[in-house]
Amino acid sequence: MANYYQYPPSVQTTAYLLGLGPMPGPTPQERAVAQMNAALDSGMFDQTQQPRGQNFGGGVIDPALLAQSGNNYAAVPNITVEFPVYGENNQKTPSLKTQIVFPIDIPATDFFSRVYAKMNVDPTTAVLGWKESQDRRGDPYQSLTSSDDLANAFGRLVKIQNNTRRKKEVIMEVVNLEQRSSETTTKKKADKPSETAVTLPELRKVKEKLTCALHPGKNRWCYVRGPKDKRPGEHVPLDLEVLLLWARHMHDGKVDENCITPPNVLNLDELAERGRAREERTGQRRGQALPPIHVHVGGNGPLRDVDPNVVAPSHKRHRVEESSDSESDSDDEPLTIADVLQKLHAKFPDLKYPQYSDALKAKGIIYAHSALDFDVAYFKAEIGMADGAVGGFIKCAKKMVRAAKKQKKGNKRARQDAEGSDGGKENA
Repeated sequence: MANYYQYPPSVQTTAYLLGLGPMPGPTPQERAVAQMNAALDSGMFDQTQQPRGQNFGGGVIDPALLAQSGNNYAAVPNITVEFPVYGENNQKTPSLKTQIVFPIDIPATDFFSRVYAKMNVDPTTAVLGWKESQDRRGDPYQSLTSSDDLANAFGRLVKIQNNTRRKKEVIMEVVNLEQRSSETTTKKKADKPSETAVTLPELRKVKEKLTCALHPGKNRWCYVRGPKDKRPGEHVPLDLEVLLLWARHMHDGKVDENCITPPNVLNLDELAERGRAREERTGQRRGQALPPIHVHVGGNGPLRDVDPNVVAPSHKRHRVEESSDSESDSDDEPLTIADVLQKLHAKFPDLKYPQYSDALKAKGIIYAHSALDFDVAYFKAEIGMADGAVGGFIKCAKKMVRAAKKQKKGNKRARQDAEGSDGGKENA
């Protein structure tokens, strides 16, 4: 294979056609013909050759941009341009928006003439501006009034289109800045309060004239119907919203300042019906009867007949009885630690629990409930109990203390039941 290219071109071609070698390269003559054809196509000999960098719109794209896009605009040959379309008779608000796809090499004069015609604006007064569709809403529009502006705009849009991270379509939004400024001014004027806005003097006057003496209260005004009305003398309640409307009509001169004739936009029948319904609801709430109160007077109540021969119950006596119960409870003999050791010795004689009696008493553990304040480690280290004896000792002490408390409560309940039965017999 190393000597393959040493053979004449005809031999290389034959080997390629027979599948015995690679395709031969172009000959020097073929290279010369290709270069000459390229020169003729580029206009080198008739002075129509374009300068370095592609020309469009009256401007030239930066060569660095051409290098960035690989000198190939076939991937992004067009730019989508979106702009508003204004109606006839110099309409200030656009009726719709439309889009046109322009090739990037369109002359600037053709671009502007088509845009002016589609937007229906005067080329002598229009001032175009543009933004990319993904620019922020508050970003200012960039100027688009010359061929250089158009070249710069297309250059930026081409860069955005060549960005592989860009997923959304690139759209050039064109507006008429003069028309947009007039729209903004009109909107600001519309946002201002109208000259017929309610003023404070009119509202005060309406409140003063319509204040009702028969229906006092906060925010309560009435219109009294005239003698020629179908319900003469009827009070029609009014709220603050109605008063504001009345004051606005007074400010505009549509009603008199004495509030004799109401505005013609008010439905007095509906307002009167609403007021009657409100009065009925208020009356029902005020007239609701309170739930009956029953006083039960028993034989032992505070309103019973007093019998001088009957001794009144004394709280002091009750407290004395309670104290006697507590004293009787305290009279019960407490459970000693000797009782616990004796019970354990009777059940487990080989562990010899009584031998720990002196050590426990020396530490002040004389009663069974005191043993519950210490843990296994204490009895091992301080008392010297064997490992097999300390667990049973603590469990037995807990069990015996719990049983003693339960028995104590049972004895107290039995005494209370006995005292209650004795009292019932005496009353009988």
